[in-house]
Amino acid sequence: MLKKLLLPLVLAWGALFLVLTLAGRPSSAAPAAITPIYDIQYTTTPGADGTYPSPLVGQAVTTTGVVYAVYGSGFAIADDAGPWHGIYVYVGSGSKPSVGDQVQVRGQVQEYYGLTELSNSPAYVVLSSGNPLHAPAVVSATDIQYDSSAVSEQYESVFVEVHDITVTAEADTHGVWTFTDASGGTAKADDWGYHLEPGVGDRYAILRGALIYTFGEYRVMPRDADDVVAAPYLALDKEAPTNILPGERLTYTLQVFNNTGISLTQVVITDAIPSTHATLARVLDGGTLMPGGIISWTAASLPGGGNLSVRFVLTATGSAGDEIWNAAYAAWAANWPTPTLGDPRLTVVVSYIPIYRIQGDGTASPYAGQTVRTAGVVVGLFEGNEPGGGAFDGFFLQDPAGDGVTTTSDALMVNYGSLGLSLSTGDRVTVTGQVQEFSEWDGDGCSGDCVTQIAVESAGDVQAAGSGLVTPTLLDPPGDPTAAAAYWEALEGMLVTLPGTATVVGPTNYGTVMVVPGDLGITHALRTGPYAGMPVGLRHYERRGDIGGGNPPNLIVGSVVTGVNGPLAYTYGAYVVTTQQGD
Repeated sequence: MLKKLLLPLVLAWGALFLVLTLAGRPSSAAPAAITPIYDIQYTTTPGADGTYPSPLVGQAVTTTGVVYAVYGSGFAIADDAGPWHGIYVYVGSGSKPSVGDQVQVRGQVQEYYGLTELSNSPAYVVLSSGNPLHAPAVVSATDIQYDSSAVSEQYESVFVEVHDITVTAEADTHGVWTFTDASGGTAKADDWGYHLEPGVGDRYAILRGALIYTFGEYRVMPRDADDVVAAPYLALDKEAPTNILPGERLTYTLQVFNNTGISLTQVVITDAIPSTHATLARVLDGGTLMPGGIISWTAASLPGGGNLSVRFVLTATGSAGDEIWNAAYAAWAANWPTPTLGDPRLTVVVSYIPIYRIQGDGTASPYAGQTVRTAGVVVGLFEGNEPGGGAFDGFFLQDPAGDGVTTTSDALMVNYGSLGLSLSTGDRVTVTGQVQEFSEWDGDGCSGDCVTQIAVESAGDVQAAGSGLVTPTLLDPPGDPTAAAAYWEALEGMLVTLPGTATVVGPTNYGTVMVVPGDLGITHALRTGPYAGMPVGLRHYERRGDIGGGNPPNLIVGSVVTGVNGPLAYTYGAYVVTTQQGD
């Protein structure tokens, strides 16, 4: 009788022990139909957003592969090398396997903003560990273009490797940087697994990692420092002004950077004097003029990671419009005999640099930090400022002809500090000074929202040359905020106007009101659509830049004003029309 009672109990405990044992063994997995990764990924049919969704979207599948990358919220596996053989598994805060694990994964195929992944609480079982990884697909930057799904989709979540790359844009605040290679393509890298902050021009022999589609771009995600292998090279650069006046001197500065990883000996730098529109003024830093117009410098040594610079000076002999080309310069060393050649440099002889070229088509001037000479008509004064960085006076200068390009401003601000210049609107002047990106609070150290200005040092830097007339630009800003930002940037400093009347839709605040064109029929701050009647900032009857100065009128909502015209200033983080009537 006792045996009969004990036997079921023994069998029950044995079954429980077997269940617990099997549950703790990661190598066990129930038999399941395996879907190859290739079948999950391969498609030639684009989706509505231009990406290429999996033909199995929404289906639960089981697949296998070797883990080759582990990131913060998931891991990537491959069942072979090459296109269509990788996939990303999203687990969020859940557990993750290790690189080299052979896993069996079951999850739902989903498209996460264009990235095909296994998600929706996927489950995985480790079948074995320490496996060799499938070889990365060796690709060029053209094969993995960041903005082309048609080209790069085949490598989505594939282990890729690209060789001999050059950084073209440093890492942004999200750790994303851009590079190119000999193919001429442009690709991007991100810091899901390894954060790197390379400089523009840095070179790497190898970059590898998963190619992940995120935020509308394909990006290589290196896993650790071993995935980014620096390339040994000798770098050569040259600084030269882009414009120069007839008879002025220009200095060329050549810089050599030793990124070879070894100490160089007998480093030689050579340059050829331009053949036209310039003559040699002097050679600096121990250089020697050789036959044939060649200048040569020699340094006994240059340690690894070190750099050196040398200079020579030319005098511009050409007239306005002539070009001074400098192209034949190089550097090498006794133990690095292959010469590094520099990119050509062009300097144009000009009478003055047009304002629209100083402004450029971006948010910052291409001439920032350089001393330039320009000319235009005074379209408005901006005096009596009292910002946190100190008081200053200025005026807006506009090229009356312009370049006819709507994406570049034809005007800029001239900051003359406390020099006490006496100017009026309509004066035609020539200005010489340093181009700066400026704000009232950060001064010329501005790095965020800035205004392009020329800072002059003496009263003689501003020369009157008669009078001129500028036709104001009729304001018609787009409603979309992004488009509006570009629109205002392209009018920075220019004389602008609203036709007829304007209606105030916000009370006077720090000397500024917000108005909309009177012909919109709007009398209150109400809109017929999300962007309808986009308001324009107006510092009315005030030429002074200090907020609240010049006795601005105390306007209320519904007030009607006329003669809304003046230069478009960027002040205290906003674009405002600064009318010039009154004091």
